[in-house]
Amino acid sequence: MKNINFRKFFCVFLFITLGTVAFCQTKTKSPKVTSTMAKKIGLCCRNNPRMLSLFASANAEVVQNRRDVADRILAKLNNHLDYAENFILDLYYNYGTEMAYFALKNAGFTIQEHDTADAIWKKAQEKQKQIEQKRQQEKMKANLVKEQNTFDLAINGGSFGFHALSNKPEITLDIAEMARCVDGFRSDKHIAWDENIDYTFNCIISKDKTLELIIPEDSITFTSTQKVLWEYIKSNAIVQNHATLQFNQLDTTLIVSAKANLRITQKSTRYRTIIEFNASKDKKTKKWSITNTDELKRKLNSIDRENAESIYCDIEGSLYYNPYFELFEKGKYLIKAVIVENSLEYYVENKLQEEASMSFTFEFSCNKKNFMDRIYQAPN
Repeated sequence: MKNINFRKFFCVFLFITLGTVAFCQTKTKSPKVTSTMAKKIGLCCRNNPRMLSLFASANAEVVQNRRDVADRILAKLNNHLDYAENFILDLYYNYGTEMAYFALKNAGFTIQEHDTADAIWKKAQEKQKQIEQKRQQEKMKANLVKEQNTFDLAINGGSFGFHALSNKPEITLDIAEMARCVDGFRSDKHIAWDENIDYTFNCIISKDKTLELIIPEDSITFTSTQKVLWEYIKSNAIVQNHATLQFNQLDTTLIVSAKANLRITQKSTRYRTIIEFNASKDKKTKKWSITNTDELKRKLNSIDRENAESIYCDIEGSLYYNPYFELFEKGKYLIKAVIVENSLEYYVENKLQEEASMSFTFEFSCNKKNFMDRIYQAPN
């Protein structure tokens, strides 16, 4: 009811204001350039290059930057009072009231003629002011209608993008814990070992701060990785605050549903140095073990002392979990590997929220050794 009353009041206000403007326009007598004033302006402009240039600028469509055309018009300017008025208006606009006064005085204007010129300028300003007021009133009216339509949409359950919100909801996610879970999902083969994660989820945040897919049916076509990631997000993401829309002209604020794009992506950086180490696969247990442990650890320390221990542990984990090594039969192998450092990034509406380290991964190549420790290319 408050919003309806406001709109009625606003419409009445516009009606009264516009009516007052129209009344004032009909009651005020417009000052006009006299023939004598025009003759004085014509003579001044023909004898003063600066005034001639100003006259040409004020009447550009007619003069068309041609001196001969300007001279013909100025010679009979008393027959073109509107061109003389254009000159006066440009003179006041470019030089101000005080400088315009002296320019017109030099042209031979009397006090009464100067008062007329001054009145023409003030009348033009008033007209421009009325035009601007009308434009502002029309803009306010249009904004009110637009705001009311948005208000109705919000009341009826509409959802809004982040750009339209007065208060954007903060969606927090423990990305460090998620990174650990993703590593675990890889080991459990819920996520492909060599998959580089990059998925965006189009979500809607309800008025009670729950997170759902905008189109729930999208989950039917999700890959196994998408399903795992979405279930984790849905179970662990926390919407810290409500999404709100503020309606300035209606003087109210509403809690609304909001749309948000959540993106989970993996950033990977390859080390330049390729490492080599020896490993063997046991026939009975089918487990792998590194046979030159100390040498490998020294190499890793020389490459990245800070992360050497983590890289070594992740190599052991890869030997145990990576499906690549299941293809090989028992025996001794020379393994080459490119080290890949990984991190998991979490974005909301393309803005990075948080980043966390993941396990190192590796690009392996494996060559089998015979009983003389010679190597040959193992099958891929």
